[in-house]
Amino acid sequence: MQIRLVDLPDEVERAVALLAGVMTIVEDSGPRPRRGPSLQVQRYLTIRLPEPEPAATPVPARASRTVRRTDPGPARPDPVDLSAWT
Repeated sequence: MQIRLVDLPDEVERAVALLAGVMTIVEDSGPRPRRGPSLQVQRYLTIRLPEPEPAATPVPARASRTVRRTDPGPARPDPVDLSAWT
């Protein structure tokens, strides 16, 4: 995978250090000046993502308990006709 970083030199260096902590950097172009009058640099990295960890053993789901009402509960009011308001 290729990544392009663009920012001020200190920020790009900080980002490279953070990325190196979580993935393998295979190639690094080093900082290159941006075109035109800019203080920013660009840096190209080729990285390798870490291998995925083996999946953990799934925990069996707990049986759910369904609670059913025996009485119908309070009556619901009739819907209000709002067509006159449109």
